[in-house]
Amino acid sequence: MDQIVIDLINKFPEIRRTIQTDIQAAYNGDPATTSTEEILFSYPSIIAITIHRIAHELYKSGVPIIPRIMSEYAHSQTGIDIHPGATIGDYFFIDHGTGVVIGETCTIGKNVKIYQGVTLGAKSFPLDEHGNPIKGIKRHPRH
Repeated sequence: MDQIVIDLINKFPEIRRTIQTDIQAAYNGDPATTSTEEILFSYPSIIAITIHRIAHELYKSGVPIIPRIMSEYAHSQTGIDIHPGATIGDYFFIDHGTGVVIGETCTIGKNVKIYQGVTLGAKSFPLDEHGNPIKGIKRHPRH
């Protein structure tokens, strides 16, 4: 576990750089904003994506439960539900954000803007011979 913490700390400069691209995407994508500081301190999407970017690194490292707790905390604070397994590229912006759901196996590329009420989730998924969902397979869209 100590090595996972050290690895996460070593990733902070890259995580910060990526979050700066998200703030820039919000600034470029929202004509109502007056500054990047306004975005950093008051946009729910930045809170959600910042928590996601850290939780995602822990998720990739195989840390159990903690990334999911982090994503549920962000969801409760912002109304934006991003599974820590989702892969999201640079310059990502969620405008408004309430009701956004991004599923575990979703892959979002660079320079993507989505709006409130959007679900990037599986509408259906394959079941095993007992009628249970098959785990560990791709079931969310790529954007």
